[in-house]
Amino acid sequence: MRRRFIEAVVRRPILVLVLAAILSTVASYGALQTEFDASIEIWFLEDDPQILSYRRFGEIFGADEFLVVGLFAQDVFDPQVLGAMERLVSQLAMLDEVERVESLLSARTIEARDDDLIIEPVLTASRSAALIEAARTRALADPTIAGSLVAKDGTAAAVLVFIDPTTSTSFEGKTRFVEEVEALAAAESKVGLEVIVGGSPSVGAGVQRHSKRDFATLGGLAVLLIMLATRLLFGRLSTMVLPVAVVGIATVLVLATMAAFGLRVNIVSQSIVAVLFTVGVADAVHVLSELRLELSRGRSLRAAVVETCSTLVAPCFYTSLTTALGMLSLLTSQLRPVAESGALAALGVSFAFASTFTVLPALLVTFPSMCPRPARAHDRFARLLRYAGSPTPRRARAILGAALVATAGALLLIPGLDVGANALTYFKKADPIRTSIERIDARLGGATSMEILIEAPDGGLRDPEKLARLEVFEGWLQTLPAIESVLSVGDVLTRVNHAMTGEEELPRSPEAVAQAYLLIEDEPSLEYLIRDEGSFGRMSVRVSMADAKELVAYIPELERRIEAEFAGPELDLVATGFVKLMSEMEQYIVSSQIRSFSAAFILVALVMFLVLRSFRLGMVSLVPNLAPVLLGLGVMSIVGIPLDPATVMVASITLGLVVDDTVHIMSRVKLRSAEDMSLQQAFASAIPEVGPAVVSTSVILCAGFGVLMFGSFRPNIFLGGVTALVVALALLADLFLLPALFSLRGRRPES
Repeated sequence: MRRRFIEAVVRRPILVLVLAAILSTVASYGALQTEFDASIEIWFLEDDPQILSYRRFGEIFGADEFLVVGLFAQDVFDPQVLGAMERLVSQLAMLDEVERVESLLSARTIEARDDDLIIEPVLTASRSAALIEAARTRALADPTIAGSLVAKDGTAAAVLVFIDPTTSTSFEGKTRFVEEVEALAAAESKVGLEVIVGGSPSVGAGVQRHSKRDFATLGGLAVLLIMLATRLLFGRLSTMVLPVAVVGIATVLVLATMAAFGLRVNIVSQSIVAVLFTVGVADAVHVLSELRLELSRGRSLRAAVVETCSTLVAPCFYTSLTTALGMLSLLTSQLRPVAESGALAALGVSFAFASTFTVLPALLVTFPSMCPRPARAHDRFARLLRYAGSPTPRRARAILGAALVATAGALLLIPGLDVGANALTYFKKADPIRTSIERIDARLGGATSMEILIEAPDGGLRDPEKLARLEVFEGWLQTLPAIESVLSVGDVLTRVNHAMTGEEELPRSPEAVAQAYLLIEDEPSLEYLIRDEGSFGRMSVRVSMADAKELVAYIPELERRIEAEFAGPELDLVATGFVKLMSEMEQYIVSSQIRSFSAAFILVALVMFLVLRSFRLGMVSLVPNLAPVLLGLGVMSIVGIPLDPATVMVASITLGLVVDDTVHIMSRVKLRSAEDMSLQQAFASAIPEVGPAVVSTSVILCAGFGVLMFGSFRPNIFLGGVTALVVALALLADLFLLPALFSLRGRRPES
C-alpha cells in the first residue's frame, strides 16, 4: 500500500507539484491575514472565572487599564515643566481612546476654612511663584497625591491616562493609542525634561512590536540555517531548496489555518515559523540521507526514491506522530495561547509529513539536479557511529552509571524551579519599555494595578459598619509587598471627616457618613470609586510592575481572607485586574507543566509500545528520552530560568521531539534483527546506517531552536536555548545510552 502510493506520486510528479502550488498560493493569501495580539485576556479560556470577573468589573466601572506618562526634571513645579504637562494633558484628553486624565493639574485638596469644607485644585490658572510654592506644599503634604501624581521630592510627576474600553476594545486600537501617547511624550522631551511612558498597555504594545520583528526575522534565520545545513550535508546548492519547499508549504498552511479560525499571533505562537521550519525538516533530512545510501548502491533515481520513501514512510509517520502528540499534550493547558500553539504546531508537523512524502519525491524525480550526491564510502561520522553502536560491557556500565547520577541530580533540582509570569521580565533588562516602567515604579507609585470589586447591595457603602470593615481590609492590603497605594471611597470620606473634625478616621455614624457624601456629591472623582448609589465600589491598588511577583505570592492569602470575611450577600469582594490575572497565570503554568508532560509521556509511550510491539522494549527505549528532558529542567533550575508561558512547553515539546531519533534507530534495529542478527550486531549495523540522518536532524533542531535565542523576548530565548540543549543531550543518549542499555539487556527485540 505504501509502495503503491509512492509509485503513484513518482509516476505523476507534475500533477502533484501543480496541486501543491495551487494549494500553497490560496493558503498564502490567508496567511497574510494573520494579526498580532498581546493583551492579557488572550491567556485565559473564554469561560474562565477570572476573565469573567475582569470583564464584569469593566462593565461596572469602565477603565481599569491606564498609561503613566512620567515627567522627570530637577523640579516638576517649574513653570516650564508645568507648561509641558498642561500641553500634554490637553492633547491626551482629545484622544478618542481616553476616558479621563489625572495629574497635578486635576488634583484637588480638601480642607476646612471658617467652618466650610473647601475642595479646590492644587494648581490654579495663576502661576505666580508664591502660588506655585503653596501648591508644592499642599501636594507634597497630601498622601493621596505625593508618591502617586508627584514624587515625594518633587523631581517627577505622573500623568495617568485611563483608557476608555468602549472606544478601544481591540488590541490593535490600544497599540495605536500607545504609539500616539509615546509620540506626544517624545515631542515634549528636551534638555532638562525627560518624558517617558509606561504601564500594562505599553507592555502589550511592546510585545506586538517585538513580535512582528521576531516573527519575520526568526523564521528567516531558521530558513537560512536549514539551507546552509542542507548544503553542507548533501553537497549541492540546489538540494537546499528541497527541505525549505516541503516545510514552507506546511508553514503557509498553518498560518492560513490561524487566519481561517480567527487565531492571532501572540508571544508564544510568534515563534511557530521558526519551530515548524526546524521540526518539520526532520523527515525531509531522513529521506535525503537514505536516498544517498540507495543511490550509492547503484539504483536508478526513480527506484531509489521509491525504495527510500517506502522504507521511511512508516518510521517517519511514527516520529511525526510522537512529535505531534507532544505538541497536542499542550491542549491540556489552561493558558489559551499555549494550548493554541500546541495544536498549531501539531498541525504543522502533520502537514510537513504529508508534504515530505508527496511534494519531496515529486521534486526529486522532476529535478534530478536537486538530488543529494551519493554517500561516500568513508563518512566523517562512520568511526564515531561504529564506536557508539558497539559498546563494551565496561563502557556500557560507565555510561549507565553517569546517566543515573546526572538524572538523579536533576530530579533533586526540579522542585526548585522558579515560576514567573511577570510580563515586564519578558523584556531584556536594557529594553526601553522595561527601563521606563522600572523608573515609574520607583518614583511614581506603580505602573500597573489590581482592583478589588466591592458589591454592597442597597447602598451598603453608606453603612458605617461596612465601611469600617473595608477600612481594616484596606489597611492590611497596604502592608503587602509591591503595593504603592490604595484608593477607595473610604479614603475620600476620611479626608472629608479629617477636614471637618480634625480626626483622621472614617465618619462613624450614619448621619456623619451621609453628611460627608453630601459635601462631595458633585466631585467627579466620586463616580470612579462608587456606582449605583453606593451599591458597587472599588479599591484601586497601584502596584509596582517590577515587583509584582512579590505580591503575586500573597494572592492566595488575599483570596482566603476575602472568602473568610467578605463572602456574604451583604458585602462581597472580588479581586481582579492585571496583577490578579498574572497570579492566575502562575498557577496555570504549574498545573500545565504537570498535565501536559504527563499527557505527552503517556501518548509517546503508547506510540513506542506500538512501534516496538513490546511493553518492556518500549519502557527501556523511553529512558534515553526522559533523561535529557529531566536534565534540561535541572539546568533551568541551576541557572535560574523560570517556568513561564513559553518555557512551560519545554518538557512536552522536547519529549515529542527527542523520541524521533529513538524510533528511527529502533526501527532499523528491528529490521536488522529480523535478518537473524544478534542484538549487539543489530545496533552495530543500525546506528552507522541511520546515524548520519539522526545527527543531521539533531544538529538542525539545535540550530533552529538556537535561532530563538536571537529574539527579543526572554521566554522565547530560554525556550530556544533549553530545547537546543535537550535535543543535544538526547542525541548523545540515543547514540551512547540506548545501545548501552540494550547491550546489558542481552536480548533480541521482538519482531
